[in-house]
This record gives sequence, C-alpha cells and structure tokens, in this order.
Amino acid sequence: MTDVKKNIITLPSRKGIEAEAASWLTVLGREHISDKDRAKFKNWLKQSERHREVFDEMSALWGDLEILKDLTDIGCGNAGGATIVL
Repeated sequence: MTDVKKNIITLPSRKGIEAEAASWLTVLGREHISDKDRAKFKNWLKQSERHREVFDEMSALWGDLEILKDLTDIGCGNAGGATIVL
C-alpha cells in the first residue's frame, strides 16, 4: 500500500493569501519600490490566479478606504469644500 500523505499538497488558505496581498499593498504603497521587491511581487502574482484575484480585491478595498479618507478631510474642512458631518 502506498503512502497517501506523499500525494497530498497543502494549498494556502484564503486568509494566508489575503495576508500576503495586504503585505504587498504596503510594499507597493511605498514612495520607492526596489527592483528586487517589484520582481518578488511579479513572481508572487504568477504563483497562482488566486493571488491575483485576492490582490485585486484588496486593492479595490484599499481604494475604497482612500475615498473614506477624502470624506474625512472634507468633514474636517481640509478640502476647501462643503463641510460634511460624519
């Protein structure tokens, strides 16, 4: 009888991929990104279609959070527009 455990591949969990994607968002959000980091990111994306999907989702969420920041700036009177009370 063969050892079944040798034929099992553990796939990364969604939570693990989300954590990696969030980490990449912080790296890519830096003012200066090294060529080494850029290459590592490209390799990470190529590892799995799930990586790209989760990264795209996290990027969209990050963009949505930027909108909230802009609204907060407006509410504080920092944007020069009408004041919105949140």
